[in-house]
Amino acid sequence: MIKAENVVYEYIRRDSDNNVTDIVKAIDDVSFVISKGQFVSIVGHNGSGKSTLAKHLNGLLKPTEGIIWIDGIDTSKDEMMLEVRQTTGMIFQNPDNQIVSGIVEEDVAFGPENIGIPTEEIGKRVEESLKMVGMYEYREMSPNRLSGGQKQRIGIAGVLAMKPSCIVLDEPTAMLDPGGRKEVLKAIKKLNDSENITIVLITHNMEETLTSDVIMVMNNGKIVMSGTPEYIFSKAALLENCGLELPEIVKIAEGLRQKGINIPQGVLTIDDLTDAIINLR
Repeated sequence: MIKAENVVYEYIRRDSDNNVTDIVKAIDDVSFVISKGQFVSIVGHNGSGKSTLAKHLNGLLKPTEGIIWIDGIDTSKDEMMLEVRQTTGMIFQNPDNQIVSGIVEEDVAFGPENIGIPTEEIGKRVEESLKMVGMYEYREMSPNRLSGGQKQRIGIAGVLAMKPSCIVLDEPTAMLDPGGRKEVLKAIKKLNDSENITIVLITHNMEETLTSDVIMVMNNGKIVMSGTPEYIFSKAALLENCGLELPEIVKIAEGLRQKGINIPQGVLTIDDLTDAIINLR
């Protein structure tokens, strides 16, 4: 679905007189492959390069060096950009920035209308997309009357109406309360499980990565570690060096092990921990 090969992205710093003061590598020789249908989380502290990398995955930015392919398309080809963005949809932090209409169903229809999809087909896509994210009953409402989590789900529906194979979400829960965060994460997981849509989740919140197939850890523009959640969370010292913390349940399980209690590795959720404790009895 996505292949990055030796990707470098540099940006220029200038002083108040517009003189170049520095050239910074926001992404430094990054290579990876994401397969169709995978749920991949890219994590890192602020400034690690994860959001810059996200913008490369649908052509908002282009590599200074290296190549990114999206479903076999080289993102450096300007003439292929529409196809790239139809293949990979993008969701950003602030749901309000993605709303373009005063009615929910019109907002979801905006993308397909702009690429010339026939009216009858647009209606079908809007209905399907809103049902996928559990927002169909709100189709005639104003987005301004919805909660943050509901607005973000409307944004996801708008991307789904474009029929993408992949959705990249850049810190989609950063501005949401716990309830809204839970709504959005549930919708993302459902799309991955039931629709086989490839998900790339950009986050610094390790709790959000628990159901990922793969976690990539970024630091100083590089991918320093990649693997399953079980593998990544077994590297607590390295995560700490990257400015990241273990999820709370993983911390508790590790604390119990240090007390001599036989909790198996790979405990990631409350249910996992409950089962492990029951089994000890």
